[in-house]
Amino acid sequence: MQTAYQPSTVAPATADPMRRYADSANADTLPPQTQKTIADLLNAKGTDLAWYTGSWTSTMAEG
Repeated sequence: MQTAYQPSTVAPATADPMRRYADSANADTLPPQTQKTIADLLNAKGTDLAWYTGSWTSTMAEG
């Protein structure tokens, strides 16, 4: 399964002159995500996703 946006291993849609979107007719293309992600929630609180992932990595390393 591939993202609906480029870059993707699915070729761009022929109807997209800007070549930004993967071909939605290809069975390997996922539909665009419309639900909020953890990044959206963190951004709304003013927390950068890079900080979150860095903390996750150090927490997991400490066990």
